[in-house]
Amino acid sequence: MADAIVSIVLERLAEAIQTQIQNEVDLVRGVKKELIYLSSELNTIRNVLDDAEKRGYKEKTVHHWLNKLENASYDIDDVVDAWNFSNLKLQIEGSDNFVVPKRKVCSCIPCSCLCFNKVTTRYDIAKKIKGQKGRLDMIVKEKDRYNFIVGWPTDDRRESDRVRSTSSIDESKIHGRQADKDILVSKLMREDDGGEGFAPRVVSIVGVGGIGKTTLAQLVYNNDRVIDCFKLRIWVCVSDVFDEVKIAKGIVEIVNKSSPILDELESLLKCVRDTISVEKFLLVLDDVWNEDFTK
Repeated sequence: MADAIVSIVLERLAEAIQTQIQNEVDLVRGVKKELIYLSSELNTIRNVLDDAEKRGYKEKTVHHWLNKLENASYDIDDVVDAWNFSNLKLQIEGSDNFVVPKRKVCSCIPCSCLCFNKVTTRYDIAKKIKGQKGRLDMIVKEKDRYNFIVGWPTDDRRESDRVRSTSSIDESKIHGRQADKDILVSKLMREDDGGEGFAPRVVSIVGVGGIGKTTLAQLVYNNDRVIDCFKLRIWVCVSDVFDEVKIAKGIVEIVNKSSPILDELESLLKCVRDTISVEKFLLVLDDVWNEDFTK
């Protein structure tokens, strides 16, 4: 969640900086420098967000730090909005093509007062931008306490230190998910129209961490209607690293009650096809982080 918010704010900052450069607009001296600074600091934080969001599930202090970062990002976005609006007004008011609409009632406010108000507003916005700089400085300093890993190497084969999920659940402790469960069960019960060769139906449960995606999947997996419909049910916890070989082995092991002595992905996929193609099956891949749809 934090990564998505930070990414959006970085785009907004880049647009604001580009506008300053292209139009040579500097309503208040030093603002462009402050915007560049905010962008640089957010980029520094963004490099560790992958690790931070993974650890935020278990560590309350990291979770609290992420909340502060999200709140700061929202506020930076608001102040950048205000700054962009001020820039836009300045450009419109300075354009020869801009026509001021006629008024039926003459204004009794002196022009000098209006100009003063505009300047004051711009300085207020600039002050808020500088305030966000100080706030972000504190968040960056706090970041160093947690020794976050910068990025995740593509060849990283480490197992996640999070608890691996299973299909087991104590339904007596779960409340308020009945409607969501019924919707998903109905989706799984729906008959396909494709006949032979149709692609398996994929139902995705997506959302930010901690909202109960795994719990919902467990409720559906253990539902009586689902059990009656799918004689073959398979639960595989994927975790951080999307290892196709390990996932394929897990599927075959659950169905055949033994792990295949194979390491080549092609051989394993053939084994998976031979194992599950004879029956209607339900496969749950839980805790998936990889966004590559082809996998």
